[in-house]
Amino acid sequence: CYELFRNLTGFLATAAFVLIGITSLNSIRRNHYKLFYICHISLAPFAYLFLCLHYYKSILYLCPSILYYLACTVPVNSQALSSYFLNNGTRLLRFHHIPNSNGCVELVFSLDPDCEEACNIS
Repeated sequence: CYELFRNLTGFLATAAFVLIGITSLNSIRRNHYKLFYICHISLAPFAYLFLCLHYYKSILYLCPSILYYLACTVPVNSQALSSYFLNNGTRLLRFHHIPNSNGCVELVFSLDPDCEEACNIS
């Protein structure tokens, strides 16, 4: 029974990684970015879970990259959340569509008075 479970989790991990790889091809990623994004966000956790269930020592190979990802994203996300909830977020003053720019816009945000003093901006 364990061999069947191990083979199944290996197959599911491989299938998830293959789908991630196929949607990462340049033509698919450029023309169908939403599909690429949804596949990566939804399939990556399953691929890693099934990989760890298939071969439990693989967590040793995954830990450094997971820790690096968390070390990069947790501070940024915690600062964004605290800014949103404690300071009512960032205020957008105005936006302007830039002509002949393929849909680019100029965004102008308000500046925190504390930052203005600390950065010597006048």
